[in-house]
Amino acid sequence: IKDILVNLSSEQIALISVIVTLLIYLLGKHNELKFKKHELKKDKYMQFVDLLKDTYLKGGDITLDDEYKEKFFDFGSTLFIYGSKKIYKKYCFFREFSSDFIQKQKYYDKDIILYLIADLLNQIRKEIGMYNLELPLNFKSISFFTNDIYFNPRISIRWWNSKIKVFLIKFELFMCRIEEIVFLNILTVPFKMILLILKYLIVIPFGRLLIKLGIDKKLNK
Repeated sequence: IKDILVNLSSEQIALISVIVTLLIYLLGKHNELKFKKHELKKDKYMQFVDLLKDTYLKGGDITLDDEYKEKFFDFGSTLFIYGSKKIYKKYCFFREFSSDFIQKQKYYDKDIILYLIADLLNQIRKEIGMYNLELPLNFKSISFFTNDIYFNPRISIRWWNSKIKVFLIKFELFMCRIEEIVFLNILTVPFKMILLILKYLIVIPFGRLLIKLGIDKKLNK
């Protein structure tokens, strides 16, 4: 390395200096952009905490007025643009958990909503870099607005029960999609192809023939 550095020409040294300067500039811009995105994440993630506050103050009864819908949309769009795929999927499942389709699933339990909220908060801590060297909080992440959580010795069992139920609900939804794709789409493709063949090779030509015969009869008259 010493020999290479000694034998470098002034032009090569100047070129290396330009490259190093450019790399330092690009690295600084990258870190600056990363910091801005990190700060924006923190500000936007606080919106979800505000939604929890509104829910808590209203006793869980939230009227979906335009302002509240706008908060949900704003937070969801933030996750879509800046959040990871994992937290975006968690939020979408949280939004759809109260739908009629999910409520009909075998392992549905309305108390799972607390697990979904806690799971989102835990993931948010990971997203903003506050969770890397800490033990999982599980349900303790919602202790600031829910009583009988932090020192409850049975809360860990409830956490794992909720986690298992969520997994089973998602697995059942996955099987429903598989059934719909396989039995309603794949297995009906041959039948649909036969209908298209009948339409374009028999029905349409036969219809055109009847129309032509009708026109010829009128001309002969």
